[in-house]
Amino acid sequence: MASEEDLGNPAMEMKNKVKRGFSLAATLLAVCSLSGADQWLNENQVHQAMHAEAYRLLAQKIDSVRDGTPGGFDYHIEQAYEKIKNRLPSDSLSASELEVWLQQFNPDPGHRPAVGNENEFQTLIDLYISGMSLEIINTLQYECEQAADLIAVVAEIAAEMKKIPHPDREALEQALERSDLTGKTQAIVKNIDRRWSVPAAGTNIFAAYSVWKKNMTGLKADKNLRLVFDLGDSYRARYPFLDEFIREYRRLAEAFRQAVLDLNAMLVDENP
Repeated sequence: MASEEDLGNPAMEMKNKVKRGFSLAATLLAVCSLSGADQWLNENQVHQAMHAEAYRLLAQKIDSVRDGTPGGFDYHIEQAYEKIKNRLPSDSLSASELEVWLQQFNPDPGHRPAVGNENEFQTLIDLYISGMSLEIINTLQYECEQAADLIAVVAEIAAEMKKIPHPDREALEQALERSDLTGKTQAIVKNIDRRWSVPAAGTNIFAAYSVWKKNMTGLKADKNLRLVFDLGDSYRARYPFLDEFIREYRRLAEAFRQAVLDLNAMLVDENP
């Protein structure tokens, strides 16, 4: 994980009973299918990106020492540098060149095991890769799980409304108050069309994610998550796992909106 110095989302009409039942069933089916939500994310791509990032940071660390320019680095990268600093060539190397250079010090598979600095260096690099990969994977999956949870709550409320002979807006408001939804999300459920935005074409992934998140929760994305998105964006051309995330997150946001539209369509007009 980087040091603190580095850390720097027309009109509704009444549906007939058959369609209402179909919509609710479709929503519940969609929610149930989310149990395998992690399948949308290529975790191997995350690991590969963090592998490249580890050597990029290591090369950056080496250059900073040579240039005498201090900077904050990840603890594991700092310690890995200490293990190989006396083996470094005089010429400056890129991240990929550095990785190739260091391979000559690694024992061949099936031969003598790595010992001393060889083993410690690789262990430190592996710790960085696994730690950062886990943080990215957990962050992206958690955000999608939170969206899925919102859809599930809306489905539960819809099921509750179906049990009422003539569900009206007052019944919806009472159900919302009994739910675990925040006040902001309750307001969105009651006025979905007035509070829904679509990211502009060409919007970067973090900004698009922030729009979809605000559509569902009324809250902007946590700025502390920028590290995850910035890292993913840096390797997007080779390892487009962020594209997988935003496709899934957009799908969930649109499923949430449709579930809310179907829920509101169930309500009986108080003033016919």
